[in-house]
Amino acid sequence: MITSFMRLLVLLFLSIVISSGVYAETIEVEPGTDTLQTAIDAASNGDTLQLSEGTYKGDINFSGKSITIKGLGIQSIIRGTGNLAAVIFNSNEGFSSLLDQVAITGGKRAGAVLINGASPRINRSWIISNKAIGAGSGVYVYAKDDDGNSPSFFNNIIVTNKTKLPKLGNNAYSIYIEDSSPSFINNTIAFNQNSAVLITGNSSPRFTNNIIGFSGKKKSRAIKFSGYNLSSSPQFDYNLFYKNKFDVEVSGAKYKTFDDFIDAGVLTSATFNGNVLGNPKFMKAKRLDLRLKEGSAAIDAGNPDDIYNDLLDNSRNDIGASGGIFINPNL
Repeated sequence: MITSFMRLLVLLFLSIVISSGVYAETIEVEPGTDTLQTAIDAASNGDTLQLSEGTYKGDINFSGKSITIKGLGIQSIIRGTGNLAAVIFNSNEGFSSLLDQVAITGGKRAGAVLINGASPRINRSWIISNKAIGAGSGVYVYAKDDDGNSPSFFNNIIVTNKTKLPKLGNNAYSIYIEDSSPSFINNTIAFNQNSAVLITGNSSPRFTNNIIGFSGKKKSRAIKFSGYNLSSSPQFDYNLFYKNKFDVEVSGAKYKTFDDFIDAGVLTSATFNGNVLGNPKFMKAKRLDLRLKEGSAAIDAGNPDDIYNDLLDNSRNDIGASGGIFINPNL
């Protein structure tokens, strides 16, 4: 099932390349007031907007366009204005809409990335220090696109996102998923102020090869199912869990570790394979240097299917953003 999914991604990518043909352009975009949204508005399907080093005004909207916005890594910053999400997909964008190698920060209300009824790709980016009131402080995913597809996230760093008004009892999970089935593969989700992932409604997300750890304070959860259709079929394979107060909560029942949750036999329609409990051993966690030290429980512990092998040396997948086929170059 996983292999078929990955092959589908490759086929879709090839179809996009073929269909975009010779008409696609690469457009250099420099920092400056409103320049990024202006460039999006002027771009044609298939174009790539190449960002330079610097800070770009956020609250951008892909406006339904099949374009790529690509930065130079953490040096290419999309900073929200504090009024909306920093990046918005809400016009049925699909697989050919790509955000790659940027830092997204300063988003509020719906956090960094708001995806409503769309299925774009977010790859190799830093989603860092955003806020939300009661939804996703880092990523908010609601509903599928018109063809029933959901977004995908490869090799992102999702860290230090917060709840905007915690004193009112709000808990803005860093990733909020409702009525959608996104794929999160080889991401590092850590050091967020509150719990990591909330799943609600008719959602069957896929989490494979992710580090999910250091989640919030005393009441934090790595994954919470609330108001959830228990007949849905989420998939959690080869993820590493570490230092969460509870790894899983389902309809109010809390499970200290992911193993406890599996032993309880809930969510029988779900798939769970190869998940790991262990220390990822980041190089310098306080400085967000999230490379893996020797002896990390994440090294060579991801899905053993060779389609997930680490790009640099073709070894077995390292769990987290430093492993897999879209290794994050910014670590």
